Amino acid sequence: MHPAYEIGLVVSNVFNTRWRETQFETETRLKNEALPTDEICFTPVMPFAAKLSFTYKF
Repeated sequence: MHPAYEIGLVVSNVFNTRWRETQFETETRLKNEALPTDEICFTPVMPFAAKLSFTYKF
């Protein structure tokens, strides 16, 4: 028999570190531009967060 409830805890970025999760360089050029432009795009990491959950199954 399984218990009728669940308790969960999710903690993200425990030390609140700043870093770039995904980083890549893109070369773009618009129609009216003579030379392409390089740019760096990145996805910042999630800041410190904690989520507590309680589930009751009936």
